[in-house]
Amino acid sequence: MPAQSERVEVEDDEGMESDHDLISSEMEEDMMEDNEPKESTAPLQSSASELLRPLQETADRVSRQMEEFSQALDEFKLKKEASAQDLWEETWVLMDKYAAIATRRAEEVASKSPRSKAAQKNRKSLGDTTRQVENLHLEHELWATTTELLACKNPDLILDTRFKQNTGLVELHRYTTNAELWKAFLEVDLLAQQYDILLGKLMQWCRETSPELSEENLESYSKAQRGDGVWSSGHIYTKEAIKKQKITRSHEGVLDKENPAVRKTHVRAADNTPLVTQMDPDAPLREDASLPIEDEFYEDSAWYACWQFLRRGYTVEDCRNWCQERNELWRSLVFRNSDGNPNPPEDKRMQRIINLASNPEYAAYCRNLGESEACDSKYENAVLGIMGGSYTAAAPACKSVDDYLFSLINGLLIERYEQFLSEYRRKVKDPSLVTYRPQPSNIGQILEYVQAAQTNNATRAEAHQPHKYLECVIVADDFTQFFLDMGHAAAKMAHLTGQSKALFDQNKTEVGECAQIAAQDEDLIRITAHLQLALRNLGLLDQAYDRDQTAMDNNIINYIGLLQRHGKYSLMPLYASHMSANRIPHVLGRVLSHVTIPKERDFQMRLMKHYNIPGNKVIYRICDYSRKTWAAQFDDGNAQPQLTRVTEYSDKIVRMRAEFIGEVGDHEELELVQSHEWINYVETKDWGMAVWLMTSLYRSLLLNGRVAAAKLLSKKVELEKTSLKVTGMKLSLAAIVQEDLSDGNDTDMEGEAPTNETTRVVSPTKRRKDQKEANSHPLARESTSRTELTEKSLAWAHLEHLVRAMVQLEEWQIVADKVDAVPRSDVRRMKAVKNELRQKLQQVHDCMQPLLEQDFLQYSTDEEEKEDLRLIRNHYLPECVLGYNSALYFAGFAISRQHLVQCMDLAQEVAQNDSLTQTFVASKRMQELVTAFALDSQALLRSNEAGGTSTRSRGGKRSSTGADGKGRADIWQVQWNADAGK
Repeated sequence: MPAQSERVEVEDDEGMESDHDLISSEMEEDMMEDNEPKESTAPLQSSASELLRPLQETADRVSRQMEEFSQALDEFKLKKEASAQDLWEETWVLMDKYAAIATRRAEEVASKSPRSKAAQKNRKSLGDTTRQVENLHLEHELWATTTELLACKNPDLILDTRFKQNTGLVELHRYTTNAELWKAFLEVDLLAQQYDILLGKLMQWCRETSPELSEENLESYSKAQRGDGVWSSGHIYTKEAIKKQKITRSHEGVLDKENPAVRKTHVRAADNTPLVTQMDPDAPLREDASLPIEDEFYEDSAWYACWQFLRRGYTVEDCRNWCQERNELWRSLVFRNSDGNPNPPEDKRMQRIINLASNPEYAAYCRNLGESEACDSKYENAVLGIMGGSYTAAAPACKSVDDYLFSLINGLLIERYEQFLSEYRRKVKDPSLVTYRPQPSNIGQILEYVQAAQTNNATRAEAHQPHKYLECVIVADDFTQFFLDMGHAAAKMAHLTGQSKALFDQNKTEVGECAQIAAQDEDLIRITAHLQLALRNLGLLDQAYDRDQTAMDNNIINYIGLLQRHGKYSLMPLYASHMSANRIPHVLGRVLSHVTIPKERDFQMRLMKHYNIPGNKVIYRICDYSRKTWAAQFDDGNAQPQLTRVTEYSDKIVRMRAEFIGEVGDHEELELVQSHEWINYVETKDWGMAVWLMTSLYRSLLLNGRVAAAKLLSKKVELEKTSLKVTGMKLSLAAIVQEDLSDGNDTDMEGEAPTNETTRVVSPTKRRKDQKEANSHPLARESTSRTELTEKSLAWAHLEHLVRAMVQLEEWQIVADKVDAVPRSDVRRMKAVKNELRQKLQQVHDCMQPLLEQDFLQYSTDEEEKEDLRLIRNHYLPECVLGYNSALYFAGFAISRQHLVQCMDLAQEVAQNDSLTQTFVASKRMQELVTAFALDSQALLRSNEAGGTSTRSRGGKRSSTGADGKGRADIWQVQWNADAGK
């Protein structure tokens, strides 16, 4: 594994800023300029800066968060191989770092204070609100909770716990304190430890996120009609009603509730319900009567306060003191669950559960009463349910998902503790019992609730919140299914929304709405990826990877897609290295195609090497995917090749079309060419792959008439420069010619290509002779031999040269058109244009010579390529030859009649080249060729008869008249037999 110093050097590479970083820097500079004092425009610029600041701050925060997470993960990955326990400890440190990052980001967001209302509104629209801060705090707690819960899965702790279970009861006796029993219980029951951690976290979250309890936020208190600070008055409306009855009847002592007069008048005015006649708390139940409505609201508020105290994790002593301060002495008795120990346990938040050891009947009484219908307030039932461990009694008072989880986990923990206490009491009676075996896991009940909460109308909206969804997963310990659901949802939503669609295959697995929503939330995407990687390193997700590795990889890919949207390309190889080997090239190939700056490409290649990612496979995917994606728009099943016409007819005379190539106007085609620039980074052994990619693209472009893109490709990925960079040899067509002229010397490839216009390319037939291997694709063989590398490059060289020949023909026609545009009286300009025309003709001549060779575009490596090259050859070679002949004919009039002689040489070359002749026959253009050559001969004859003076019409068009103005070319009117050309 590379040293950490190497990692820093790679990450801090100079100039390796991503597009997003560059944009952020520019925006920051712009805003700094906006804040500088200026003239009359300063207020407007300052206002604009203030409005844009939240956008910049959010982008910077997200950017830094991503970078900090990746740095922590990279440092963790670079650790030396460690023992199992060291690996767990390092993972805890890693997750602590993640939690600290979330805390810093929350503090950063909270510290921002917009200066204007417009900026505040803008910030709110971007999500930089109180809700965002809460989510960041919750993220911190989720990381911290997961870290604590992981301790319960530590193999060493599991082995130690199993060992302790064999002697779990041996040291317990009748004088063991409650605190000692609780400690012994947690040591032998790992699931109880989880419940203890979760219960403590739920209480802590509630305490930190809820407002302080006061009369203003107590439920129903405002309806109790008491004003502020009148808690000590008790049931004042009940007292008033009873006192009124006694005064009216001059009655002393307790009212007789059976007295008909009392029963008739001592009722509640709103509904004529009988009122209680005594003031003790049990009077409503004992007398089957009611309290005045105001006192019922008062009672409800008081029990709500008690419920909130328990929910927030206050000790029973705190609850009891609160009641006593308000003269609620009888209510404080509910919390008198104490063992009488003057030294309370260290964990006071669990004191109410710990003390059940010395008061077992208390829990049963609370459960029975809480589950009965005797209580008038649901909050009274909830308090009794929490004290006795009854989820059924507490559930009606719950409002949030956390409330339900708190009540449920509280009940599950008390249930397991009571089972332990039962075994303890047996041990006190029978000292021979020393072994303790906890009851089977009941955590499945939490998962059942979580699933129900997602469909229950009361909690559905909250349960669908991404952070809450993850919290439920952590509490239910359902990581395996969570990661699988998120992976399926990531692929599903990518295709539904179109976001990062190219990175995922279609996925038809049904997943819940929670997973679908979470798979689109940026925070959850990031958390899921990093949590999965952390747990996988511990071996906790082996089952999930065995079930569906594709879905597990999707979570990493989803985060890579997020990095792409934020322009963080330099972070992608790190995460890609954690995916399955077959998907790494698939994903990186599709995202790195957008990296176009050479220095960034260099950096990406170094990163891939650093993380042991096969760069050649990534490059193949970059090019192959971009080509197939682009070509798919032309493939409708019945599409015919759309080849470009090089020539056209004007007055039945063939000539080159004006600017028939043009420029690339399609952004997709520009990206297509740019993606193939990655071929410069392949290794020599993969040269055959590079050749295949380039020839495939050339074929696609030419068959679809995209000659402008092919022209750009020949410039951006030039064979000579690319081969020299990759193989150290020049393998262009000119270099191959040079090699043939030097008897195929296999050592020196640095010489320049010859420029003699008579140069010819030796037929590749001879080159391939005796080199073929049975059942071996020529491009698949790894080789550094010059001969074999040259053989592999022939198709690429021919296609590239064909494109360059068409480029020269187009440029020739542009110059030729200038000749007609220059007035004959302007001798100086005419001379300059003709000189340019002469130079351009020489370039056309040099480029056309290879096209006239016997085996040009005849070399193919498979049947598909063979068929494509046949179509290209049969279309473009006749076009180029006819265009070349047109150029020579025009030059015969514009420059020298010697070029008309070259037309006759061209006719002879075509006649002697069976391959080229057959190309004209196959394309059914032999008639055009014969006609063109006949006109060439006719023009040459006329020029000779005129003593070298041509009769050139305006525009360089061929004249059908002789020097005497009469028709003299009838003998050249060659008639083509259509049947012969078939």
